[in-house]
Amino acid sequence: MWPESVTGLAQSHGATPAQVLLRWALQKGIAVIPGSASHEHIIENLAIPSFEMTEREMEQLEGAVAPKEWFDKKRGPNKYGDLEASAPWQTGVAKKPK
Repeated sequence: MWPESVTGLAQSHGATPAQVLLRWALQKGIAVIPGSASHEHIIENLAIPSFEMTEREMEQLEGAVAPKEWFDKKRGPNKYGDLEASAPWQTGVAKKPK
């Protein structure tokens, strides 16, 4: 399920693939709120090893092809359209531009 570039980086940094993606987001200054129904996965998300990826590693991740399973109807990076994703969190619903 994970792209080879993600698993390779995870192995080289002593992290899980999910931790590598979370580290990427942190290095980019992107706020992420990971969710999980598994207690073990929640602990894994909170225990990101302290490492920093090189610029080349960051580019490697950004160039990876996301598996099609990541884009199903129940989960994935495209849960919301552009309008909803740009809504302020306080309102929860974006207002259409006039």
